[in-house]
Amino acid sequence: MAVPDPVLENHIRIAGQLAVSEDPGRVVRGLRERFGFTQEQLAGLLRMRRESLSRIEGGRVAPSTGFIQRLASIMALTQVVREHLAEGDARGAAIDDAYLQRTALGLRLQREVADEVVLAAMMGYEQKKRGILKILEERA
Repeated sequence: MAVPDPVLENHIRIAGQLAVSEDPGRVVRGLRERFGFTQEQLAGLLRMRRESLSRIEGGRVAPSTGFIQRLASIMALTQVVREHLAEGDARGAAIDDAYLQRTALGLRLQREVADEVVLAAMMGYEQKKRGILKILEERA
């Protein structure tokens, strides 16, 4: 399954950043926080214990190649969902589930994990959107 070039580039950028970083735990924590995941949520998506993710973030354990691949796929799909939702809001278009599923398959995410990532990304996007709208209303 072919992954759109921008998605693949984002996936490679994330994986590369983790692979070459002197402090990959800090990178993992930064990505997790940037995309609005708790340790518990992200550990669940990665199919690992929260404590294991905490050890990676704390620099006590180096992330494995498999971990880097899974994390990059999850973060790349999260970014795709957020961008897709923003484009849909701008155009008044519906969510294209088939596109999101094709992208998830191309990123080699299991269907169950992909569904959880999409749902978490949608919830995070809506929460952020409500926060921005609230700020704009207060300024008006």
